[in-house]
Amino acid sequence: MEKTGSFYQRAGLGKHIQPASAGLLAWLRQVGASEALLPAFGDSLREDVEEFPLVFLAESELLRVNAPGTGGLCCGIAQGLLVVGASALSGDPVVIDLRDPAGAGGYLNHETMWSAADLRGEIWRAAHSWEQLAVLIDQCKFPSNYHDAKQSGPPGT
Repeated sequence: MEKTGSFYQRAGLGKHIQPASAGLLAWLRQVGASEALLPAFGDSLREDVEEFPLVFLAESELLRVNAPGTGGLCCGIAQGLLVVGASALSGDPVVIDLRDPAGAGGYLNHETMWSAADLRGEIWRAAHSWEQLAVLIDQCKFPSNYHDAKQSGPPGT
């Protein structure tokens, strides 16, 4: 049976969700998320959730990690990359590309991202869309970190 709904519902995290706040949706619009991508965030997480090998960020932590001036990865959001979680094994951030109407998803390498001037060039896409990303997570087929993603090749291979 195909799952419907938000990114978190489709990723099998439905028991941990709550409706997204109006503040989150307004902030996503403000940072340039396409209208086509907003339904993916109709829900948010009440608390951080570990679904090995990934840790997903609660709404408050998602806003903190992505917000400028908080010591988080705000340089990613400035380049259109939303951090939604991380590898539990390595800490590699899991990102969704807000500038891509489909919301392609993948990893940043935690070892090289801090020195990269262009984070968009550093992302290793593991999924063509947020829907594919959610399905891979739900089916336990999403790579466990940046290096595993790079080894497995581009999405669909």
